[in-house]
Amino acid sequence: MVFSFADFKKNKLILFMHLKIKFKNLWRKKSPIFKWQISGNFPKRPLVRLIDPWKGSLKRGEKSFLSHPKFISESYWNSFEWLRDLKELQSEKSGVKSRELIREWHENNNDWDEIVWSPVMISKRLSNILFCYGNFADSADPNFQEELMKNFATQARCLELDFQGKINPRDILYTLVGKMASRVCLSKESRDIDEVISEVIIEIKKVINEDGMHFSRKPQLQLEVLRIIIEIQYLGRSKSEKTRKEYNEIVQKVASCSKMLQHPNGSIVNINGGCNLEKEFISQIIEKSGSSIKSFSGITKDGFAKLTQKSTSMIIDLGSPIKTAKNWHAGTLSFELCHGKNLIIVNSGFLDIDTTWSNALRGTSAHSTLSIDGKNSSSLDEGKNPKRIAKVIQKSYEKTNEGLKVSATHNGYYLGYGIYHTRELLISKDGDKISGNDELKYQGAPGNIPLLADIRFHLCPDLKAAQVLSGDILLRLKNKTGWIFKVKNLIPKLKESIFIKDGDIMKTEQIVFSLPLSDLRSRGSKTLQWELYKSL
Repeated sequence: MVFSFADFKKNKLILFMHLKIKFKNLWRKKSPIFKWQISGNFPKRPLVRLIDPWKGSLKRGEKSFLSHPKFISESYWNSFEWLRDLKELQSEKSGVKSRELIREWHENNNDWDEIVWSPVMISKRLSNILFCYGNFADSADPNFQEELMKNFATQARCLELDFQGKINPRDILYTLVGKMASRVCLSKESRDIDEVISEVIIEIKKVINEDGMHFSRKPQLQLEVLRIIIEIQYLGRSKSEKTRKEYNEIVQKVASCSKMLQHPNGSIVNINGGCNLEKEFISQIIEKSGSSIKSFSGITKDGFAKLTQKSTSMIIDLGSPIKTAKNWHAGTLSFELCHGKNLIIVNSGFLDIDTTWSNALRGTSAHSTLSIDGKNSSSLDEGKNPKRIAKVIQKSYEKTNEGLKVSATHNGYYLGYGIYHTRELLISKDGDKISGNDELKYQGAPGNIPLLADIRFHLCPDLKAAQVLSGDILLRLKNKTGWIFKVKNLIPKLKESIFIKDGDIMKTEQIVFSLPLSDLRSRGSKTLQWELYKSL
């Protein structure tokens, strides 16, 4: 075995970091000096009274009231999210229950713990206490209020110490909400608040592009960033006009891109995992971002496109996967279609439960797009260094006399087959017809001879599909509207599929049609034309 000095240094560094973390954890659990560091003066009540931007869940509130937040999850219990949910009960008893639970939590979690006292968990508790304070603490006796603020200040100081060290880059934005909550609650100095807002601006710029879209291209993270931006705004604003202007510009961009990812029925598009936030909460986030902010129109720099005509809209993935993002999907050139409040064409969604399921749902076949010989357009099985990534080499958006049109080409099948895939989508002016054109072009490069291209259109489980005598597919939406799916020179088939909704696996169907490709090299290119139109 050859000795590698680089590996030796790397292993030594990992060991050192592990020992450093272990020592820090031991220090915080046992050292009286740490206890002294996080102790000190505190106000008897918060220095500000805030409006909570969010509405809680009545269902979770009732469960927390009748049983215990722990029965929902440990994370829910330790985050104090139940304060907001109990508030929805609209009863004095909810305030009493909140105080009982807070006393219980402090009795059992007074000593530092690496999970319960993690920067993210402390931040959630601090912001939830401050946003919900009026509902449970104003009516409490002075002893409870004083004890609450003592514990609040203790955790706030612990969080400040965490910032003096090193917080995981993935967690910084989440923890800045807690830092902001502690500053507005405990400090009278405006510069303390301005400092945090400046930090937030710096950190947000690290994760969004010039359009305001999260670099990961993951709708979940896009919505989470927007939520953080809104919470910071509700916690406090900068005294500096320049900083306020810069912050408002960020809000505009992030909100505009977030609205782009939302269907008219309130759900978020299933691209790169979609979003597991509850639909009601997504609506709150979008609403609080400002009704005057319009959805981004056209194609973003990273390849999201939205076409809207009358009551019909399409959201299309015209971007290359970001291989550094966790659980990225091989769904390049896929799309989802919605008419009114009714989803029609969808991607299958995502369920991160095990490798087999997650890889299948990340694959090209789980998306409404084209695949060749059952292979993914981007290879998923090589970690962060996949051999093939579908790079979008051309994309366009234009308004025509017929309607709105987008077109894009990716090279995901070039390495294996020497093939480019181009998809063109047109939505008519009245929103009653979608025309599609999928072209496969051989570029002359060596590679495997392709056998078959499959184009899939996964259907929303709320609609009913049937094949009529002509071979076309009739789609009957929940609102009784009918749509016809037609393919030129081919007969489509209806096959079983699945759709992930709120973490549940739902049975649905998919429209599939196949194109033989054995003669593609001799012909140079092959084109499939299809259309989906509203029936009379």
